[in-house]
Amino acid sequence: FFTATVLKCHLSNAKDEKYGQVGFYQVEFQDQNQEDAEGYTIHESQVVRLDEFLTDEQWKTLSEKYGLQKKTDKESKDKFARVRGWFCTDHTGDEIFSSITD
Repeated sequence: FFTATVLKCHLSNAKDEKYGQVGFYQVEFQDQNQEDAEGYTIHESQVVRLDEFLTDEQWKTLSEKYGLQKKTDKESKDKFARVRGWFCTDHTGDEIFSSITD
């Protein structure tokens, strides 16, 4: 886990049949050298908001309190769907959310 600042985001022209376009983020890591001032481009599946980065204990607490569950599509070619996925709770049924804070 490395903290970084998002400089900009862009969507690829290619689309996954089921999930649509893929996002890429240009980021600047906090410990980055000045010669890398352009930043690094990383896949959307590698970007997590700081307030959603949870320890195992925090995840356990949210899971127990709200019935928080992570949903992924293990068969998808889309890396975000396969690795990061979405969230749902016992309280919201089949409704899914792209972030925990939603």
